[in-house]
Amino acid sequence: MAFNQLGDEGVRHIADCALPGLQELDLASNDIGLEGIRHLDGSPHLAQLTRLDLGYNKIGDEEVKILAGSVNLKRIRFLQAEQNQIGDEGLEAIASSQHFGCLENLILRNNPNHGIYGARQLGRSQNLNSLWNLDIGDSMGSSVSTDRMVRALLEEREKTGGLPMLEIINRRPIQELQAEIAGAGKDGGRS
Repeated sequence: MAFNQLGDEGVRHIADCALPGLQELDLASNDIGLEGIRHLDGSPHLAQLTRLDLGYNKIGDEEVKILAGSVNLKRIRFLQAEQNQIGDEGLEAIASSQHFGCLENLILRNNPNHGIYGARQLGRSQNLNSLWNLDIGDSMGSSVSTDRMVRALLEEREKTGGLPMLEIINRRPIQELQAEIAGAGKDGGRS
C-alpha cells in the first residue's frame, strides 16, 4: 500500500477492516500524520502486525509517542520510520515503551530532529531487550553528526547495560564501531 497518498482517512479505512492474520503493513509515503497514527493505535484488527513501515510520512514526536504506547501494536518486530520528523522526544518514547519489547529492527534514518539526548535514551533502554538492529544514520539537517550520536548511544549502553541484544548500528557491526571509538580515543580523536 506504499506510495498511494492514502492520507489519514485512508489509514482509517485500513484500520477499520477486519484483516485476520495481517502481519505486515507497508504505509510508506502515504502522507500520514497524527490522525492516521491514532487510527492505527486504536485498531484491534492490527494486533497481529509484526512489521510496520511508516517511512516518508509526516510522523513526529507526538505520533511516535502514540505508537510507543499502543497495546494493539505490541507485537511489532520491525519498525521503519525513515525520513520523518522524529526527534529526541520520539526516541525517548521508543526507549521507554513498555510495548516495544518484541522490537528487533528499528530504522530511523534521515530524521533531522534527533540528536545526542535521544541517542542516550536509546542506549540506556531497559525495555528494548530484543532490539539487535538500529539505524539512526544520516540525520540530514541535524546539527549533530551521526558519529556523535552513535558514540553517545554506545557510551550510555556501556554504562547502563541497555540494549543487551544490539549487534548492528547503521548497518555496521557494533564491535567494529566500538573498536573505532576506542582507536579514536587512543590518538586523541585524530584520524
